[in-house]
Amino acid sequence: MVVPTVILTEQQADYFRNSDLGSTVPNFAVDHFNSEKPLTPYNWGAVLNHGSMFVVVAAVFNNLLRNGGADSILNDIDLLVLDECHHTVKDHPYAKIMEQYCTLCEARDGGSGGGSLPIVIGITASPVGNVCPTKIIKEMEDLVSKLHRAKVYHISKDDDRSLLKYLPQPDQFKLKSEQRPSDQVVRSMLASALVCEAEQLCKALNRDALPSASPKAKEELEDLSKKLMVVLNLEHPGESTAMRQWITHAQKLSRKALAPAAPDPSRSSPRHPRHPHATRSI
Repeated sequence: MVVPTVILTEQQADYFRNSDLGSTVPNFAVDHFNSEKPLTPYNWGAVLNHGSMFVVVAAVFNNLLRNGGADSILNDIDLLVLDECHHTVKDHPYAKIMEQYCTLCEARDGGSGGGSLPIVIGITASPVGNVCPTKIIKEMEDLVSKLHRAKVYHISKDDDRSLLKYLPQPDQFKLKSEQRPSDQVVRSMLASALVCEAEQLCKALNRDALPSASPKAKEELEDLSKKLMVVLNLEHPGESTAMRQWITHAQKLSRKALAPAAPDPSRSSPRHPRHPHATRSI
């Protein structure tokens, strides 16, 4: 099994050591390799003789293929699993591993090379990291193309309910926090600022927009002022939903009332067509 990070080499190896494979596979043994415990062409033979499975970080396995001969190394492997295979992009070691694998597959198809190559299984829970449907399809196509004739299988808990036991279940709880004295002070300050903002906005509208407003706009502005008086008479006006709604409405009305008026085409001076025989003075 090839994994993308060092920490996963130990985690995955421990998982398989504690699994029931030891009771079903004769002489089953697991080892792991990473930058601190490298896997090289010099110890490759010993690794094969020691265990039936090993977990290795992608960069180390890529170096092994490059330095020890991909053809020779891959011929010794029956099954190659790429954990979190969505990393098979750009210059990631996964992509370089698959490039070497695909080169050998093409050589086999062409009649050159001998031996058998391993079956490759790529597994991931997050195949793409995009939210745009078009980009998701493009990323999936690129990923599948790099996994050499890959067949995509989708497995969900709806397909197999037995998978539920492998899904981590988060602990859910509610935590109620008591209000601190400083919270009330800040709350009061914000409420006061909101009331002040509403009053200033109302004055600005009456000063700047009301004199030149249309009859309908004047009616809306006067109604807005009356509504503010009602809100200000509430017990805690700055903390009320009514105040927030009033400010939202006032802002919309201000943008409408203060917007520059469109020029009236009927008032523009008419353009007289030039007489066909008129001459231009120089």
